[in-house]
Amino acid sequence: MEVARRLDEAGRAGKKVSGNEVQGELVFEDESELSTREPTRALTTAKEEVKMAIKEHLEGFEEIEGFQGVAVFTSQGELMDSIIKGKLDIKTLGTLANNALLNAQKATDEMGVGTGNLIQIRAPKATILMRCLNKATDFAASKEGKAHFHVIVAMKPESNTGMAVMLIDRVVGKIAEEVR
Repeated sequence: MEVARRLDEAGRAGKKVSGNEVQGELVFEDESELSTREPTRALTTAKEEVKMAIKEHLEGFEEIEGFQGVAVFTSQGELMDSIIKGKLDIKTLGTLANNALLNAQKATDEMGVGTGNLIQIRAPKATILMRCLNKATDFAASKEGKAHFHVIVAMKPESNTGMAVMLIDRVVGKIAEEVR
């Protein structure tokens, strides 16, 4: 009966019960406090779910012979998730790849062939594949509600990059559904 009375009083005072009964007492908080915390908790959970989904999509790269690492970055260079074999510095690689992608997109746009979205660099120690997905109309900008991210894959130089490119194309579509 006492619990019911407290719940009723809390409702009239604009408060909500945020905890369970603790040693016979209910814990009350201002409604304004709850409204600022609950969305944050929900947002964090949503981000974690997206991160787990991205990780699942990236796992297929481990099956390609010569795989060294894969990562997904926001268009601003923030690491969303990665899978790495060995001592690959994926954050530096991602930062440099973001710059390379932007420059390549500017160049292909100026060439009049459309906006490029895949770069392959072969070097003595690795082959780097960089793929941009930007659903916005301007390649250099992001738009609310439109997926824009980069997938970077590092392979050993002698690896089958064709398989990696096919997997990138498949994974990009799946990740786009997660990050809209």
